[in-house]
Amino acid sequence: MKNRITVLLIILTLTIVLNGCQTQESKVDIDNAEKKVETKLIQKTMNDPRQDTSWTKIEEFNVDLDRDNKEDTLGLHTTAERDKQGNLMWDDGQKWLLLVQSEDEFYPLLFEYVQLGSVYFTVSKDSVETITKVTVIVSTGTNLKMVSYSYDKDKRGFTEEPIYDSKEDNFIYTTIPSYR
Repeated sequence: MKNRITVLLIILTLTIVLNGCQTQESKVDIDNAEKKVETKLIQKTMNDPRQDTSWTKIEEFNVDLDRDNKEDTLGLHTTAERDKQGNLMWDDGQKWLLLVQSEDEFYPLLFEYVQLGSVYFTVSKDSVETITKVTVIVSTGTNLKMVSYSYDKDKRGFTEEPIYDSKEDNFIYTTIPSYR
């Protein structure tokens, strides 16, 4: 009996050692290995991008984004309309616009069609440089994307910095609330 236990322990030890020594193939995607984050500059326009389309305001927040000591208006808009009770009438997809208005200048941070999804934003201050950042979250049934925007005084525009863009998956559950 003692010999059997010893043989089993030796076999178990050898199995663990041999399995631990096996090499696994590492797959490296060369195209993504050194992918550089490309930043985009959003410059001002004197034309209000809301003028040619019927937009519904979802949220609005006043804050000094361009560091000129004057509050700017940050507004989130969609082409989904409201019914008589004020409920949003969502379609399979709609255009979304996140717009900064600084007096008579307009900066469309996000201006895109979102299929089966919603757009959200946060506003925060960088603790080191006291730069106000706007982070946008675009959530659809197959993708989650986060992008950050901050005003660059030297370039006189908002820089767009991609933070996260998920692979296309079919999400089966989310706790992100919907707009009412």
